[in-house]
Amino acid sequence: MAALTDSRDPYSPDIPRAAPSSKTSCSAFPLAGTQFVVCRAGAGLSDCLARASHGRLSFRDLGAQVHLSPNATAERVRRLQSANIICGFHAEIDHTKLGLSLQAYIDVQLRPGTSAQSFEAVATKLPGIINAAILTGALDFRLRVACQGQSDLVQLIETLRSRAGVQETNTTVILKELAANTYVRSI
Repeated sequence: MAALTDSRDPYSPDIPRAAPSSKTSCSAFPLAGTQFVVCRAGAGLSDCLARASHGRLSFRDLGAQVHLSPNATAERVRRLQSANIICGFHAEIDHTKLGLSLQAYIDVQLRPGTSAQSFEAVATKLPGIINAAILTGALDFRLRVACQGQSDLVQLIETLRSRAGVQETNTTVILKELAANTYVRSI
């Protein structure tokens, strides 16, 4: 690792960082007695892992991306897991190969008197719901669903209305997903 210099991070002016060489793509920040590696694009070790094509990237390969030994990389990943920055490693599922070729977002407005907890209790048990998010504004939830076709989508919407306390829905069919990427660049 390069020695710390007087160059400053634009978002943390009081924290010195290592000047990246032409061979490295990262900088080092001292953090509570340890070094925290940050890529030039502002990505940390967890972000480099999130950008990886899958969660099975070896510590050797991840370490090569941020210029650390496999042991140092493994230790930093363990620390990020301990701090709940890395919450897990997930498999990406191709729903089309499971026969679920129609994916959509269903925006949901609950009936007056229907609690979010009662809706969640029913919705989490329904097949086809990939994930759900609680929203602010006029709508209460946004569901991402995967169905075999239009008839399954209609049946799912009717089930939400009859069993989950849904007053109104607005459905948007997903034609094509541009990127399935969990990497979010920090400001």
